[in-house]
Amino acid sequence: MIRLLFVCGIVAAIGALAVTGVEAGKTALDPRAIAEAGSDAEIVVAGDNRSGAPAVIVLRVDDARSSDYWSRSNIERRVPAGPFRFRIPVAELRTPRGRPIDRGSITLALVFSPAEAVDIEEVGVESPAPLASSHGAVLALDLGAPGSPVFPGFKPLTPDSPLLAGTSLAARQRPGADALISDGIEGVERVTLAPGPGRWRVVLWTEDPGEWEYLPHALERRIKINGRAVLERRLTPDRWIRDIYLAGREAEWVPGMTAWDAIGAGRGGRIETEVEIEADGGRIAIELAGSDRSATFLSGLLVFPAADTHVAAEVERRRRIRFDETWRVAPIPRQEADLGAERVDALPAAPGTPLFLTVEGDGVSVVAPSLNGRRLPTWHHAGYWRLTRPDTAATLLVPDDRHLRGDADRLPAHPALPRRHTITVRVPTDALPGVYEGRIDRDGGSVRFSIRVLASSLPPAGAAVGLYLDDLPTHAWFRTDPTAARVCAMTALRQLGLTGIAPPLATPGDADRDLALLDDAALARDLGFTAPLLAYTPFKRATDKTRLATIDRLLSGAGTPLFWSAADEISNHGDDLDGLRRALTEVRLYAPDIRLAGHLNAERDAAVADAFDAVLVNSGYGLTESRLADLRRRVAHVSLYNLDRPRLAAGAYLWRTGLDGYLQWHARMPTADPFDPTDGREADVAWLPPTGDDCPDVPDIDRGLIRMADGITDLRWLRWLDLQASQNATAAALRDEIRRRVPADWNAAKSLSDRNLSDIRQRIVALAR
Repeated sequence: MIRLLFVCGIVAAIGALAVTGVEAGKTALDPRAIAEAGSDAEIVVAGDNRSGAPAVIVLRVDDARSSDYWSRSNIERRVPAGPFRFRIPVAELRTPRGRPIDRGSITLALVFSPAEAVDIEEVGVESPAPLASSHGAVLALDLGAPGSPVFPGFKPLTPDSPLLAGTSLAARQRPGADALISDGIEGVERVTLAPGPGRWRVVLWTEDPGEWEYLPHALERRIKINGRAVLERRLTPDRWIRDIYLAGREAEWVPGMTAWDAIGAGRGGRIETEVEIEADGGRIAIELAGSDRSATFLSGLLVFPAADTHVAAEVERRRRIRFDETWRVAPIPRQEADLGAERVDALPAAPGTPLFLTVEGDGVSVVAPSLNGRRLPTWHHAGYWRLTRPDTAATLLVPDDRHLRGDADRLPAHPALPRRHTITVRVPTDALPGVYEGRIDRDGGSVRFSIRVLASSLPPAGAAVGLYLDDLPTHAWFRTDPTAARVCAMTALRQLGLTGIAPPLATPGDADRDLALLDDAALARDLGFTAPLLAYTPFKRATDKTRLATIDRLLSGAGTPLFWSAADEISNHGDDLDGLRRALTEVRLYAPDIRLAGHLNAERDAAVADAFDAVLVNSGYGLTESRLADLRRRVAHVSLYNLDRPRLAAGAYLWRTGLDGYLQWHARMPTADPFDPTDGREADVAWLPPTGDDCPDVPDIDRGLIRMADGITDLRWLRWLDLQASQNATAAALRDEIRRRVPADWNAAKSLSDRNLSDIRQRIVALAR
């Protein structure tokens, strides 16, 4: 059943009418309802997801300029099974490229779900009631650009308002579901208000949540109200990193917490105080200052009679409702542990490979496995529970303990969930064969285990498998040297067996920067990563590309050849493919030997594949046997990137397809706050989460990194099997059986679970023994 929603508030009720020609399963909203809505109006969608699994709900709005996906508004919300309700500010109706929808020329407004068992029961436009006080007027102002979303019950305050004073006032619009703090104005030096005589409560929202890799980082910030300091902050860079940048690292999720409890309530930089105005003509003067312009940012302010404390509580209630409607929390996924018995014997491992064990419990400590006094290097991690955003644009948060803390010994027992511990045992290439005995102690007993180091020597992976790595942005913000952090990060990745990397590289431009680029590439080579390395940013950032020919020759002569990434997910931006081909041809005129790389993630991108020397493809390109075979005929070097099953992609699938590598985005891509998955257009992606220490004894890692490392070990065993198959009929038969079991089409291959992959490896190990 579909029920169209009519709501009365500060704006007159606006109806929603059926539109002729709408397909079944889609609910239409009358364009007039959107066109006539106020600045704080919201589109409300409610219904019931009967599918038993998470489902996507789509709001599509076209105007007279809309002709395709990129020219209309497409807003998605992912909801769990069961009843749902959410709101979308009318002002958020923008195209993927940021153009506001012309509300006066809307031609189509639809709500629908690709899932069949989803009932859209209510669709409409709601104009919330104003904030009210029984003791006087309420002044509620949401700062931002003209036309930006206004929080319900607030009025817009734009940079041209006479209430504001400052040098170069600039509106900021950030991603995020909280209309109150997702926009604001930077450069505010003074706000002057005249609410009248009385005692007033003043609430300010002062935090700029940032976006992409940028998080505002003013070390000094001062706010005064009528000459009295309400905020005085003076921090060192180290203190700012610890207290602000890493604050979310210590906030563990507990069942029952909503997204607001875990994340939203801590954002906004809320400051509250009281001010007395004794006579008519008195003013409230708010002054902002600090070490840089970000210290003069203000997103919202609220002034109300001090006796009506419920007004501020009502604002927070509205924020909570909208945040939790947007960011729903999925059920806890099933967790598994390997070691439940009192003893696990003879786990096989080849020299030069890591072995991973998981165990649940509290008070866990590890005695590294040893043989004749020689210990195998061992890491101990503990899973830390967070709400994660598993997909790029997903709004359904998943509780997960994939963040593995290297300081496992200092983590307390989780009050409601098992603490999973991951033990990483690295078998050196020169480890003597034999049985190494170890022990895991925990509350309630111990688990003894042994690792049988095999005599078999495995061939190298033969492919570049690894991560994109960039420096933490804090190094650029505070002008600190990232070299030690780079070395430690890359060393840790090599210890886990990773062979490929897109390392941080300087942008060429002058002699000093060119030399820095050479040094950066040499560092990755010296630490053992497979060449050619992928240079992800230097080509795109270089302003004088005629210098690239000379730099490329120097790099090749130094033994550090690069693939220069020249095009990134072309179809995402609707790029002109013919124009791109002409641009790349022009580059080759002055740099004929340069090796150009491109990221292809749509079927249409095949049209320009042969313009590159190397391509990286993901599932959007179409990872079928025929498409990959065609690509191999046209391009010398073909790799995978950004796939959702890292063990499969790094191991059996890479072996089955014979491709040249697999790179995953990203070792470090914090989107603004590194521990808030809701504050960006995309999730935070960090397989090496920040810890505040450039070189911790045991680094924090993401569980995906372990899966990738396991895949590389699978790949090396499969390479070993290939070598044996040339001279051993039993090995040849097993190899042929595995080839039949592992499809060359990615979507079919994903039916193989990690348990299936472990079974394949064990059969090869059994043959080796």
